[in-house]
Amino acid sequence: MKKKTSLKYKSILSCTLVFCLGSVGLAQAFPVNATVTSPEVMIESTLEQKLEEISDSERVDVSVWVKDINQDEAKEKTKKTLMKENGFSKEQLEIIDTDFLASSVNNFDVEKISKIDAAVSADESEIIIEEEREISSKMYEENNSNIFDSFNIDDDNLIYSCKYAPNILMSLTKNEIHSLCKNPNVTDIYYYDEEAESLINEQNFDTTLNSVSSTSTYNFTTEQYDVTGISEMRDTFGFTGSGIKIGIIDFPFANSSEIDYFNEDTFALYYCSSNGIIDSYSSHGNCVSCIIAGNYLNSTTGDTFVGAVPDAKLYATAGIDFRSALEVLLDNGVNVINSSMIFGGDGNNNYGDTAKWIDHIVSQHNVTYVGAAGNGGENGVGSGQMGYNSIAVGCCNNNGTLAGYSSYTNTDGKNYKPDLVAPGVSFVLPATRDSSTETPSASSGTSFSSPMVTGAVAQLCQISSSLKLNPRLIKAVLLAGTKITDSMNEDEVITQTGGNIALSKQYGSGMLNVINSYALYSVRKNYSSGFIASTTNTVTKTMNINASSGKLVRLCAVWDKPNTVSDSHSSGTITSPNIDTFMLKVTAPNGSIYTSYYAYDNKSMVSFISSGSGIYTIQLIRQDTAVNNSISYALVASVQNS
Repeated sequence: MKKKTSLKYKSILSCTLVFCLGSVGLAQAFPVNATVTSPEVMIESTLEQKLEEISDSERVDVSVWVKDINQDEAKEKTKKTLMKENGFSKEQLEIIDTDFLASSVNNFDVEKISKIDAAVSADESEIIIEEEREISSKMYEENNSNIFDSFNIDDDNLIYSCKYAPNILMSLTKNEIHSLCKNPNVTDIYYYDEEAESLINEQNFDTTLNSVSSTSTYNFTTEQYDVTGISEMRDTFGFTGSGIKIGIIDFPFANSSEIDYFNEDTFALYYCSSNGIIDSYSSHGNCVSCIIAGNYLNSTTGDTFVGAVPDAKLYATAGIDFRSALEVLLDNGVNVINSSMIFGGDGNNNYGDTAKWIDHIVSQHNVTYVGAAGNGGENGVGSGQMGYNSIAVGCCNNNGTLAGYSSYTNTDGKNYKPDLVAPGVSFVLPATRDSSTETPSASSGTSFSSPMVTGAVAQLCQISSSLKLNPRLIKAVLLAGTKITDSMNEDEVITQTGGNIALSKQYGSGMLNVINSYALYSVRKNYSSGFIASTTNTVTKTMNINASSGKLVRLCAVWDKPNTVSDSHSSGTITSPNIDTFMLKVTAPNGSIYTSYYAYDNKSMVSFISSGSGIYTIQLIRQDTAVNNSISYALVASVQNS
């Protein structure tokens, strides 16, 4: 990278507290001074307004999206490295084909994925993740450096050059921004609000919802884990998070010798600013982490508390800029990331630069991103949580009734958020105390719902290497397994005949129930994963679904929003693609047809009362012109009690 970029990384490290509590384990040539304006370059509205308010010589911080690396080349390098240096066989590397090589395969059904899971161990899946990310990051660093050189921008005006995305942050004048619009290597330019992406408590979550009320006894939280199936997954089936790496983006984290509610080696890394770690027994970050991986025994009273996955390893980030923090988590090989904070300067309910960046990371680097929807009620979803490929979580009580403050989108033309809800009301944790001797208190908010889903994702990652390497399949498995609660509008979410969206604006697909998700994946095996080429208008699958009359059947389709250029990566017109849209159509054995269609999302569901077991025909039908060369998808069916 350029010298200034290296200095930037050094400055980040110098202002952070970085220490381990456990084991952590050809250059392209680009045209300079291009004079042909690319009509596809987009200057988003906030930046346009900023430019109207400043002189030609004044500077404004911008996020510039540039031409992507050649993804096919990165994937092929990954396969060759794994075979040559790590001894992987072609059969084992079929696990990569399920996500990467659309040109060679277009579907992986249960039998194929089961064989792959048997061939690829948990340790081997981690090697795959590490190699893919290392190769991609090197290619991105070189790509972004070369493109930055073509801009003729002074190094002092470089803020940050991403190492996992085609994205460069700079401070530019109006004239420099207009010049970039003529550079054929640029796709989009956004206003960059550094303050809105900083990992700072006061700005990014509502602390009033985390105020506490004293309780007279310990009564640590258990029911939330029971009603979501997490307890059964952990205690009966043994999915305790062993071997799973979880990134935590939060603020602040507590660092005290008194802390006794984690295993000794739970935290593998703190990557935090000087104010990101405080000398305290409790903190917002510790409460979130405790929900995920807490493990506590009071030797005096005998009271215990166990989080969702107490054997997982946590990687904590706080108080620094969001993109560099998340990229550090990718460097450390995390499988799932939890953010119980609100990011992005694009305004609530709006899809913008931060959400686009997260979508790219999820799509390209095999990580599941889970975020709190926010505590702002209707149309209060933070812009960073509007990502299509991420999982936004709303808050409900233990009976599945939505908390009044839980954020959701209620505007036409927006993707539905949250994707699902989870209990987040009245959590009583060892970490809600101010000291090890005090009585615990109760806290509420979507901040506490999100780590419940993160814990469930970690359990699913432990089940299967294929799930760990396929965020789309994990999301589809989660959403199909959710429970439609009594508080949800049945007419809205259960398809009778014809079509409906089968998703609630307030609840998404429903309340987390990971034991249902486990059953559909490991027992019923009703799922499929693959690719849809731009020349394909309909994908047809058949599933033998054992659903006696009166049972609730739920089918979920999830497909990618890639956020990569759709040409050959070396020539032609650059486009920054929108989502492809599909209708989900299900034909039951008795001929009944159920359809679900929502034009602004990349997830689709149908839910109906079964008339009997048999062969169900499931179709994804393209609803508009293809905007991507190929996209990956997952189809999942669950059967629940009526």
